[in-house]
Amino acid sequence: MILHGPMLARMRGIMNGFVSHMEAALAEARAAGERGEVPVGAVVVGPDGRIVARAGNRTRELNDPSAHAEMLAVRAACAAAGSERLPGHDLYVTLEPCPMCAAVIGYARIARLYYGAADPKSGGVAHGARVFAHRQCHHVPEVYDGIAAGEAEALLKGFFGGRRDCRNGCPLGTCFRWVGWERDKWPSGGASSGCYSAYSSSRERQQLGRTNFCFDRSMRAP
Repeated sequence: MILHGPMLARMRGIMNGFVSHMEAALAEARAAGERGEVPVGAVVVGPDGRIVARAGNRTRELNDPSAHAEMLAVRAACAAAGSERLPGHDLYVTLEPCPMCAAVIGYARIARLYYGAADPKSGGVAHGARVFAHRQCHHVPEVYDGIAAGEAEALLKGFFGGRRDCRNGCPLGTCFRWVGWERDKWPSGGASSGCYSAYSSSRERQQLGRTNFCFDRSMRAP
């Protein structure tokens, strides 16, 4: 069962002296974004209330599709504990865990999961596979959602918004997308979209900090 976050966490804090560690997870998310990774961060908190492991996404850096923040944090916490299970530990993560991470959270016997932004597209807790509701799930943590959701969502929107210059497969950050009111500048030819790397002057390239210029004839001026 998911206990919807801010209000219940606040109630729990009043009763039990609850202290959120989501800010530490957000710091890991910001650091991940600065590395060019999707800005998701996670921390594992031990039974004594101290952070025992922290991580941000490193899938690109490690060339590892499983190197999500939660996976790395749980691995580090297990190594520190000398055990594959973490009873009494809490996990804070800035985004709803995917099915892979949710399964590992269950296998690790994490006691409580706190997450920030919901992930309707790829989440596996409240969306999609709903791992903890499946009859094959052997351990179900307490789940608190919506913790610092606004900050977590802002990080993700800022990251993806700044990396949608190109619809045509250019490496992130290397192109500038031409928009509708500049269609008179588009290269000649029949293509409706594409990446045109030799189009602009060297001065324009320096000003924009881009090497490729993408165009899409279907776009319109705002």
